[in-house]
Amino acid sequence: METGEYLYTSKAIILATGRQPVRLQVETDCDHIHYCSVCDGSAYVGKKVLVVGGGNSGFDESLYLLSLGVAEIIIVEALDSCCASETTQAKLRSYGNVDIRTRTCVGAVANEGNGCQVMLENLRCGARESLYVDGVFVFIGQKANTDLFHGLVDLDAHHYVITGPNRETNVLGVYAAGDVVQKSYRYLTTAMADETIAALAAEKYIRATIENEVQPTRVATGPNEPIRS
Repeated sequence: METGEYLYTSKAIILATGRQPVRLQVETDCDHIHYCSVCDGSAYVGKKVLVVGGGNSGFDESLYLLSLGVAEIIIVEALDSCCASETTQAKLRSYGNVDIRTRTCVGAVANEGNGCQVMLENLRCGARESLYVDGVFVFIGQKANTDLFHGLVDLDAHHYVITGPNRETNVLGVYAAGDVVQKSYRYLTTAMADETIAALAAEKYIRATIENEVQPTRVATGPNEPIRS
């Protein structure tokens, strides 16, 4: 592994680079754009926020923001309809302080006072609307941090690392763990389990490698001589 300063070598390596939220595709220096309601939601108690994304994450996080005491939420979704589960949608729509807008995208975001001015564009008719919100929360997907590994280990169609039961990759001595791995559920607990499995498997591989390296070499001293250690 090579960094800007050093070149590291090892008998095994565990890839645990995780993933990151897909960023809002708008050039802005606004200070009030967030990607984690648990991390930043409490700062918006009693305030108005915009949520970008009409999937399960957008709706679940909106419910969480409401539970914190956020006063008003506007949800925007670029598609014709929101794709969150019907149960979750029904629960969120039961609140009187939630406005859900489909076929709508964010065109611009700029700092204004203690919040931000947002330009919304209706994709049906092209109409634009400017509104003030205290903050923007973006939940439009996650991206695996695997750009470094393309062509080195096998990745699935969504660029997550494909592993076996012991979190081994297709490359001998290379393991992967955490959110970077192809799997159905991604939580702190599953990441910890992955890392434990990968570490134990890597340790076993290293131990086996060392044992093979120190095996005595059997040498024949001559054509008619017995092989001796």
